Amino acid sequence: MDRRKILLMSGRPRWLLAGNPSLQLDWNTGNAWLNNRQYRGETAFKSLFSTFTTPACYVTDTAGVLKLMPANSEHGIYGSDRGQLIEEARTNLLTYSQAFDNAAWSATNAVVVADNAAAPDGTVTADKITDNTTSGAHLLTSSSFSFVSGTTYTYSQMFKMNDQRYVQLGLPSSAFGLNAYANFDLQAGTVGTVGSSATASIVALSGGYYRCVVIAPATSSSSNVSFFGFVTSSSGARGQSYVGTGTSVWTWGAPLEAGAFATSYIPTTSAAVTRTKSTLSRTIEASYSAASGSAYVEFISANGSGTQRIWQIDTDVNNRISLTRNASNQIILDVVVGGASQASVNLGTLANATKGKVAINWTAGACAGSLNGAAVVTGTPASIPTVTTERFGSDAAAANQLNGYYTRSGRYQQVLTSAQLVSLTA
Repeated sequence: MDRRKILLMSGRPRWLLAGNPSLQLDWNTGNAWLNNRQYRGETAFKSLFSTFTTPACYVTDTAGVLKLMPANSEHGIYGSDRGQLIEEARTNLLTYSQAFDNAAWSATNAVVVADNAAAPDGTVTADKITDNTTSGAHLLTSSSFSFVSGTTYTYSQMFKMNDQRYVQLGLPSSAFGLNAYANFDLQAGTVGTVGSSATASIVALSGGYYRCVVIAPATSSSSNVSFFGFVTSSSGARGQSYVGTGTSVWTWGAPLEAGAFATSYIPTTSAAVTRTKSTLSRTIEASYSAASGSAYVEFISANGSGTQRIWQIDTDVNNRISLTRNASNQIILDVVVGGASQASVNLGTLANATKGKVAINWTAGACAGSLNGAAVVTGTPASIPTVTTERFGSDAAAANQLNGYYTRSGRYQQVLTSAQLVSLTA
């Protein structure tokens, strides 16, 4: 058995072997241990937190199934086998994001049949889109939105191939130019031609669905529409004209977000909807002294880069020990006292949407960390801050969210050895 599997028979987890953690949180199951006392189940788990604020949101499990989590819930208990999703606030700017038969969407040389098949969340709410036999572009356009120059937008949509293999997502030329589009192969599950001003990705979901994503910065401020349509190959031109053959796909869930990467799906009807940010923190127990100690965090990184706080203990923004994934995807251990950096240690890089295991230690004069079993990297902080609060996936200003999944975490009173740090993260 994997040494990090949890064995509840003993009342303590076995996924953390080194030392004797004073606090252990298993976000996959909603079980916790504080000073060897177990807290089992959502109510007990959440009792350890002073702030546990999470919006209702969709998580994607390891099988690619979308599951709707209730607000302020411990996601592992509700079926998220990736743990707790912690995200920044985002808004889906498109209306009727899964009702393509609504007047908010305009079909050109295409026919929409509503609620025709099972969607990625298991409900029979996916719409069938079929091209007709007309010669021309075959597409649907969204309701108009006012794009702002200099802002990066992410448009994504979920598709399943019936007998139409290739789809295209595009942003309006009036705001983005003619090269903000991307093609996707729903049979191979790959990205095809991408316009020179865009980036794109494709993610497999359950039931044959794929989430297709196109990202581009607006170069002009303009009110216009986004679109999705069919092309005849993975290299089809933007808004390709062809003679239709009556082929079709199923589609569901079309968010347009102001941001440089896709976050969890936000459904809408008659108006744009904002998903609020997640904030998770706890008051550090009086028995714990942060003058020296260690911590372990296991998580899945965001779909894109940015300043993303993984974990920290602090008194305020100027006094903290923290782990951050920066805009270069580097995992940084910082020790800050009175606003002055005592140590800033680069533990290595972690790609987007990738599992990370980080273990760190600290004491006056020395700190160290290991990422995913790599050799420890060290720093020399002259002093260690006094701390009162532990935060998970955001900073002291409740900002810079992880935008990923929290799986497991632990905090130790003792300073773990370099060998123990490597062993924990291997």
